[in-house]
Amino acid sequence: MSFPLQIATQDNFLAARVRNVLANGGTWTDVVSLTAASGTASNTVTSVGASFSTTVLDNNFKSLSAKLNELITLVNNVNAQN
Repeated sequence: MSFPLQIATQDNFLAARVRNVLANGGTWTDVVSLTAASGTASNTVTSVGASFSTTVLDNNFKSLSAKLNELITLVNNVNAQN
């Protein structure tokens, strides 16, 4: 089966896996989500500032982890679509 889909990424391994699943029904291994132990997620990555705040830094990591996990879920859903 041919798809009019072109996947371009710097991660050639991931691109090859996605192409294999889409074109050949290949086996997909889900990407594991990240765990951020502390902090509060938001849609903002805040400057830690000159006085440095561990809380702000923890919140930044929690926010980034949450966004990456959203992308991981989308990527893993490729398998569910095939």
